[in-house]
Amino acid sequence: MKLFIKKQSKLRIKRNIYIRLLFFFVVIGICSSFLEQQNPAGKELYEKNCVRCHGTSGTKHFLGAKDIQKSILDDNAILVIIQNGKRFMPSYKKKLTPEDVNSLKDYIKTLRKIH
Repeated sequence: MKLFIKKQSKLRIKRNIYIRLLFFFVVIGICSSFLEQQNPAGKELYEKNCVRCHGTSGTKHFLGAKDIQKSILDDNAILVIIQNGKRFMPSYKKKLTPEDVNSLKDYIKTLRKIH
């Protein structure tokens, strides 16, 4: 009888873990799509300035552009690259306002597969 109870308890624990993981991933998915919808300016800026090299999903690699989906850069590093450029990527310091740069950074983060 005790063995049966232990098995049931383990099954409940596993089921509870699976339910929590499922809930976690659903919340993450909702949050990332919500952020994308809340940042139309960032998306528009990305489409205007970044798509030609990075592609719509961030994986194009034209002229050595990095794969944004795999990026692990923190916010500050992203801002520095947008403002100063890197290799073939031009500087946007004089072309975009600080608010635009922040919007662009926030949108770029939504393209990541690793959040």
